[in-house]
Amino acid sequence: IPTETEWQNILSTRDQAPKIPARSEMRSFEERVKLTGRMTFVLTGLSRSGKSTAGRLGAMRVGGVAFSAGEIFRAATYVALAEKIPLENPDSAALLAEVLQKKLSWRIGANDVEFLYERKPLKTELESVEVVQNLRKVSPFIAKSYADHIFFQIVRAIERSGKHLFLDSKRGISEAIAAHTDIEVHFTASEEVRAQRAFDAAIRFDSLKSLYEKLRAPSDESWESLLHRVGAKGVKQRVYEMVLAANNARDKADDQFRKKMVQLPRRIEIDTSQLGHREVQSVLNGKLAELMSLLESDSEDKEFQAEIQEIRQRDFSGVPAFDVLTE
Repeated sequence: IPTETEWQNILSTRDQAPKIPARSEMRSFEERVKLTGRMTFVLTGLSRSGKSTAGRLGAMRVGGVAFSAGEIFRAATYVALAEKIPLENPDSAALLAEVLQKKLSWRIGANDVEFLYERKPLKTELESVEVVQNLRKVSPFIAKSYADHIFFQIVRAIERSGKHLFLDSKRGISEAIAAHTDIEVHFTASEEVRAQRAFDAAIRFDSLKSLYEKLRAPSDESWESLLHRVGAKGVKQRVYEMVLAANNARDKADDQFRKKMVQLPRRIEIDTSQLGHREVQSVLNGKLAELMSLLESDSEDKEFQAEIQEIRQRDFSGVPAFDVLTE
């Protein structure tokens, strides 16, 4: 994994990278999707609003790939915990980088991106309470340029495969991503519903007692005292309220990022507050059916078709994926 200095040297040669036409240069939306035969959907919205679920359902529906940038950091966090890397030591960044290079890899599956730790696929492990709680501790140890490189490397591989991409981006759409996005699908849900979903997900991995101990502040009463005072039903309500508070704090922290993001003109909004998996799938299927119909007509623009094919066949080996996509 390159150091920050090495990354700066790589990025300084960006002008030498092969150029890919930006979305704005590739004619109309309808014309472009007919020629390329694929679309990139960016799913935006707050945590637990249904983005990941919709991404998986959409990918399965049209034979695409669902991917979240957060998976890079979750995978790195899992590795850091598994390797017992001391997160309180600022010098651990170099150690983590070395471990990630040796033991963390990824591959594109049928409908998702799999991260592997020592060649073992990581699935539910990335959703564990320990990983979620330590994300903010590990993130500072990961160079942004490295995360960008891995992110765009994966996105580029999916684009080259010709599959539709459902990209989960809770913090919104940056200018770099917007240049390569066809449709934004924005999800909303009430904070109470999102907190309940987060609570239900958390207790799949932890007992109420364990979850309470991990979320409580030093000034909060002990588990035994709380259980004795309010009973089992009251404890469950208290833990839910703690999850709600944690969700609200995370939303507030993410607001500073969302303010810098752009909103695309082609935008679909879906409120999932009253929707279950089947309802979300039904709504999404209807939207996808309309969009997929655009791919059915063939274009007679042979010159532009040849240009697209030439781009797909270029050899980008050795060129940083970050440069290839952002250019």
